Amino acid sequence: MSSNLKAKPTSDGGRQYVGFEEYIQYQLKQARRGIRGADLLTGGVGAVLLLVGYLFLFVVTDHWVISGGWSQTSRAVLWGGFVVVLTAWLWSRFVRPWSGRVSSLYAASQLEHVHPELKSNLLTLVDLQQAGRPVSPVILEAIERRAALNLQQVNVDDAVDRHTLTKLSYALLAMVVVLCVYTLASPKSLVSSAWRALFPMSNVTLSTRTSILEVKPGNMTVLTHAKPDIETTLTGVIPAEVRVLYTTADRQVVDEPIQLQDTGEGVHRFRGRLLGESGSGLLQNVTYRI
Repeated sequence: MSSNLKAKPTSDGGRQYVGFEEYIQYQLKQARRGIRGADLLTGGVGAVLLLVGYLFLFVVTDHWVISGGWSQTSRAVLWGGFVVVLTAWLWSRFVRPWSGRVSSLYAASQLEHVHPELKSNLLTLVDLQQAGRPVSPVILEAIERRAALNLQQVNVDDAVDRHTLTKLSYALLAMVVVLCVYTLASPKSLVSSAWRALFPMSNVTLSTRTSILEVKPGNMTVLTHAKPDIETTLTGVIPAEVRVLYTTADRQVVDEPIQLQDTGEGVHRFRGRLLGESGSGLLQNVTYRI
C-alpha cells in the first residue's frame, strides 16, 4: 500500500497541492498514532494474559496440588504478589504509553529501519527540524522532496512493531482454550476456586469432585415423633454411598449414619428418613449433614 501526494480544491475552484512538509508531517502523525495504539493494545492484552494465567495456575494448584487447597493467608499473599506484578506491567506498558507521546524522530527511525530505501532522508529531515539548526532553504527543500517521494512508495503502517502484540495475543488465545477445556473436563468447579483467587479473604469453601446442589428440608420445625425425609441432589462425581449423619441435642447420638437411596429419577437425587432413636421418631432437636 502506498500513499500519493494529492491535490485538494480551493474555494475559487482551483487546485492546491499539499506541500512536501505537510505530507511528511501527516504520514509521521499516522505512524506515531499506530505505534501508540499498538503499545496500548500490547499493555492491555498482556494484562489480561497475566490475569487468566494467574487464575489458571491458582485453580489447578487449588484443586490438585495443595492438600486442602490454599489457605486464606496463602491466598492473600499470592493475590498481593500478583497485584504488584500486574500494577508494574500496567504502569510500564499501558499508563506510560497512554500519558506519553511518540516522537516524530522515533517514528522516522522506525520507518527507516523497516524501509532502508528511504536512505535516511526522512530521519535526517526530522532531526534537522527538531534540532533547530539553520539550514539552507534549498537544501531543506531538496531533503523534503526526496523524503516525501520516498514515503509515497512505502506503507507507514510498517513502522508499527506488532511482534510482541501478536505473540501475547496467541498466548492469550491458547490460555483461554486451555481454561475452557479444563472447565469442561475437570470434575471440580472452576468458579469457586476462581472466586477464592480473586477474593482471598472470602470464606468460599474449596471445590470438590462432588457438589451438593440441594438439601431438603433444611432448617425446619417438626412435631414430636415425626420421621422427616431427608433429600439431597448431587452433581459431579457421584459416590458409591450417600449418607446423612445426625446428632441429637443431648449428644447421646453423634454422627449417626443413615443410608440415602437413589430415587431413580435420573437426576442424582437421594432420599432417606430420620427414624430417630429406636425408630420412634424425633424426640429432641437434631442437627444433620450430608
